[in-house]
Amino acid sequence: DEKYKAQAYIFALGVNDILNMHQEIGSIEDVDLKDYKNNKDTFVGDFAVIVQRYKEISPDAKFFFMTMPKSYADTKEKVKLKKEHRKAIYELASLFDNCYVLDLFKKMPKYTKKLCKKYWMNGHLNPMGYVYTANITDKLIEKIIKKNPKDFYLVGMSDLVKLGF
Repeated sequence: DEKYKAQAYIFALGVNDILNMHQEIGSIEDVDLKDYKNNKDTFVGDFAVIVQRYKEISPDAKFFFMTMPKSYADTKEKVKLKKEHRKAIYELASLFDNCYVLDLFKKMPKYTKKLCKKYWMNGHLNPMGYVYTANITDKLIEKIIKKNPKDFYLVGMSDLVKLGF
C-alpha cells in the first residue's frame, strides 16, 4: 500500500516462524526475483516476498534485517537454528540492494538470566526490554550509516546521525 511507503524498514522476523512454528528456513534458491508469487513457502521465500513487495512501493528504501540474539536459555537446537537463520539473513541481504544486517547474534550482549529477569515478561520483552533492544538497534544502524555514508547521503535519517542523535 503506497500510504505505508518509507525510506527505511527494519525486519525482525524469524523467532515465531522458525523457533515456535518450526517453519523450514529454506535458502535463496526459494526466491524468484522476477515474480515473488513464485517464491517457495519457506522462511526465506516468505521473507523475500515482503522485501520484494516493499521494493515495489519504495524502490530506493533501505532495509535492515535483524538476526536473533543469543540467550542463556538457548538449547543446542535453538543455537543451530539461530545460526541457520543468521546465514539466511546474510544471504537475503546480499540478494537485494540497499539491505544491511543488524547482527544481534554477534553484536548484542547475550540475554543472561539477570537481563531476562529485568527485560522479559511471560516469554516476551517487556517495555524496558524493547527500549534496550531499540537502543542496540539504533547503535547498529548508526555504525552501518557511518561505515557506508555514500549509501545514505540522500536519506533524511542520516542527518540525525550527523547531529549526534
